[in-house]
Amino acid sequence: LLEEAGTVFDGRTWPGEGRPWMKIPVGMYDSPENQSQGILYLDLPGQGHTAIYGAPGTGKTTMLKTIVWSLCQCFSPGEAVVYILDCGGWSMKVLESLPHVGGVALDFEEEKIKKTAPLILEEMEARKRKFLEQGVSSSSAYRETGTESMPAILLAVDNVTALTETYPEMERLLVTVAGQGASYGIYLICTAASPGGIRFRIAANIKNAISFELAEKGDYVNAVGRLLGKSLPPVRGRGFIRGNPPLEFQAALPFLEDTEAKQTARIRTVAKTMAESWRGRGQGHWPRRIPVMPERVSLRELDAGQISGHCIPLGIKYSDLTPAAVDLRDDYCFLITGTDRS
Repeated sequence: LLEEAGTVFDGRTWPGEGRPWMKIPVGMYDSPENQSQGILYLDLPGQGHTAIYGAPGTGKTTMLKTIVWSLCQCFSPGEAVVYILDCGGWSMKVLESLPHVGGVALDFEEEKIKKTAPLILEEMEARKRKFLEQGVSSSSAYRETGTESMPAILLAVDNVTALTETYPEMERLLVTVAGQGASYGIYLICTAASPGGIRFRIAANIKNAISFELAEKGDYVNAVGRLLGKSLPPVRGRGFIRGNPPLEFQAALPFLEDTEAKQTARIRTVAKTMAESWRGRGQGHWPRRIPVMPERVSLRELDAGQISGHCIPLGIKYSDLTPAAVDLRDDYCFLITGTDRS
């Protein structure tokens, strides 16, 4: 599909420059009403955030992988950055080696999941200030100013229901991104078993939706609209995309390899080639990594350039992993406490 759409990474460069911004191929559509068939594109700036619905085993996670893989094939790490929260089957972890991906947080990685929120919210606030300085109100208008490159950010959440149930505090991030993110080039794509699986404050600002087979037939109306007598054939990967009427499509597989081992090997090979190509171009923009506190830190690893001459380095801060130090000009007496052998 990528090759047919003419948007595949060729081993040296990405074709994103000159093509529609953040418009990626994800499948093939069929529109009997218009007697037309063709490539189905996901238009992030035009359609905004997207919810992917479907009963277990119908292809939600595979579709999410297709979207991430297609995005990374179409646009460079300087144009698109991805953060993934995987509260499903952990199969999204395989995409972490791609140079576009700033991190994949699994449902048991509490620190990593919780630190994704301030990372994205801080980036949104920084973009607000930049937009204010340039007197613009959208990412497309900001790009036209030619001030600096500003990559689109995709927040991909597999099983958003489990995320908000396990980490209720993450709802604030999703509500903020769904409500304001698209204006600043930050997009949310999440999966759920049904429309009821996404909390109303989040779902209210998600304009686009994809639905594979649902357990309750009545849920299709809330997911993609009235089907007007249509039904999905028993074909894996067949679904509807929201519209009037909903458009039937066949989702593309992210990889052609027939085993997970082969898929993983291909991803790692392509990721390595992409990273080498991007590094060779000397662009300098790499996605910010989700900060995770290491178990051990040596003084050699601290960046002495971030510590003034009057400070004593102690370690790194939990919040952002920058050096933690005490300034002897402000404090000169300290009490060190802790349990035995702590």
